This record gives sequence, structure tokens and C-alpha cells, in this order.
Amino acid sequence: MTPKKITNLNDVRTDRGGQHALDEFDRLELRGGARPPDDMKPDDYVIECTDYKAKHNKAGEITAVVLIHITIDGMWRDVELRQWLPIYPGKPINPGTKTWDHWTLALGRKPHRREKFHPRVFIGKRFVAEVGYSSKEEEARAFLAENTRRKKYPSDRLRVHRLKEWIP
Repeated sequence: MTPKKITNLNDVRTDRGGQHALDEFDRLELRGGARPPDDMKPDDYVIECTDYKAKHNKAGEITAVVLIHITIDGMWRDVELRQWLPIYPGKPINPGTKTWDHWTLALGRKPHRREKFHPRVFIGKRFVAEVGYSSKEEEARAFLAENTRRKKYPSDRLRVHRLKEWIP
């Protein structure tokens, strides 16, 4: 089910104490996302990227982009899911890496030589995504794909592991 688009709005300003008149925020289609509930299971979901944040190391360098997605259809609509894409300071994003593959999918083409990466290419785009739990055991160093199918510790939350397909 696709949300209704609001069109032909007038920028009407009114006293917020009274009846709500349509304004510029109504066009934004902002939704509140909720954390994944405990009964939501690892699976493929249709998601939309709504925001991004930078993750920094102690030296202040960006080491990852955290993409913030929400599920957009079905029973789990408006659940917020995060995805981490690694960035290696001072190094290019190389073909075959997770970040390169996702960037290519969001662009709809291979990035040009020396094209600058920016996470805004993901904003507003919809994808079929593989969603699961952390691939790491709580105290272990190994990352195993089979770990994504089960919750291993209380703070283990669902997250996006891979964007499989772009939905135009």
C-alpha cells in the first residue's frame, strides 16, 4: 500500500493553537519511525532511505556512513532500520566492496572515475533489503552470515545488511 501524496498545497500560516492548516511541513511526508519490535523477524523488506549520519573514530575521521531507512509497506510499515557502510579515511571506495556495490545500486550505474561519494544519493530511494541481526557473536571476533538469522543478546537489533534491488 503506497501512502497518498499531498499535492497542490498552499503555504497557509495560521495560529497553531487552532485548527491545523496545511503548510510546508505537510509536503515533507515526515513519519516517525519506531525501533524494530521483538516479533519482527529477519527477512527481505521494502525500505526507503530517509537520512544518514557519519560515524567517526577517535581521531575525528569518518569511518562509516550510517544510513537510516524505514520499512514502507506491509505489517511492519514505519519501522526504522540502520545500515553501516564502511569508509576508509584517505582511501578510495573500490569496486567489489560493500560501499561500492551499494553506491552503484543507488546511482543506477557505476560511479565515474574520481566521482565523489556522498550518502545523499540514497535519500528518498526505495530498495528491497536483506534485514537481520548482527553477524557477530557478543564476545567473538568472527562475523558469520548465519548469525544474522537469530538474536544473540538483548541489545541485538535488526538492521539492514544488504540492499538487493532498487525500486524505481
